[in-house]
Amino acid sequence: MSSDTVRRIGLKRQHPRRAVLALVCAILLIAACGWYGLAAFRANQGAALARGGVQSLEHGDLMGAETAFSAALRQSAADPIATGGLIRLYASQARFDDAAAVVRRNPRAAVRIPHALCTLAEAESRSGSVDLLRSSAGHAGAAAAEEPDCPRAHQVAARTLIALGDSARGLPYLRRAAELEPRNLPIRQELIQQLLGGQRLPEAAIAAEEIVRNFPDRSEGYALLGTCRLLFPPGSPEVHGALNLLNRALKLDANNVIALSQLGHAHLTDGRPVLAIRYLEKARKIAPSRVAVLFDLSRAYRMMGRSGAADEAMGVFRRISDLSTDLASVGRRRLIEPDNQELARRQTDLQARQRDLLRGLHGASQGSDER
Repeated sequence: MSSDTVRRIGLKRQHPRRAVLALVCAILLIAACGWYGLAAFRANQGAALARGGVQSLEHGDLMGAETAFSAALRQSAADPIATGGLIRLYASQARFDDAAAVVRRNPRAAVRIPHALCTLAEAESRSGSVDLLRSSAGHAGAAAAEEPDCPRAHQVAARTLIALGDSARGLPYLRRAAELEPRNLPIRQELIQQLLGGQRLPEAAIAAEEIVRNFPDRSEGYALLGTCRLLFPPGSPEVHGALNLLNRALKLDANNVIALSQLGHAHLTDGRPVLAIRYLEKARKIAPSRVAVLFDLSRAYRMMGRSGAADEAMGVFRRISDLSTDLASVGRRRLIEPDNQELARRQTDLQARQRDLLRGLHGASQGSDER
């Protein structure tokens, strides 16, 4: 058999194989086009349903919105409008398990929707539950990682971690929030209070100086900077000018409680109880549950021989302090035993007693002002 004949036979044998391969490719191509077409159709349907959910929300139809968002996610599991809308809706209704389930089903979509996880984390943090605080910290941390320039995400993460007793992890979030919003005074005040609580005086003083620079006509920065300087060791250069800063704060705002209480404390420490009482009594009228003011006022009264007034102020101080100590103790135990129902009831009872006590103190203070 000649070589040409062999070549022709081989080609004839290969032709059917090529035809089958071409047919298979054509079938796969048609299937792929159909799949993509179906996916596009479902995505468009999902988007339309999600828009309907938004309209239902705008009209106050929460049930209709939930139905529309859920249907949208059945059509297109990654629809951002439906995912974000359902998370926010469940968070507003305190349906935290349902909101978390939406996040778990599509975590990538959830973290990419602006402020959806922030909203959920904020709602969880207000619940008072240790378990939900932990969940809040996780959701806020994920939001902060996905949106590094969002001050809200960092602030929520900081507050929940600090509430859980993890200031070491919470402070960096709070610093970042302050950096992102240099004109946000409450965030900077919160940062300074946390730094002072951690005995980080140099950092707190620097943060207070930044407030004075950014808000020269506000009393808060001067009061906080004066407070920071008073906490340095006596005789150190940082202490110099502390009282002038506090007096400057009172010139800008005569009711600045921090300045009043710190001036009272400074005069009491220097053996001037008459001056101390003048500042401390005014501070107590403005903030009747401030324990540092009550403690110093009791000492000042005692130095002046006013034992009855000293006992009364100390009694209120102890009631507030005892409740706060008990609440902190129960809170720490609940971190270890989150499912302990007896502890949960004890915590709720203590919180109610604390609210009643503080409400009564503030009511009595307002009543004395009216008289």
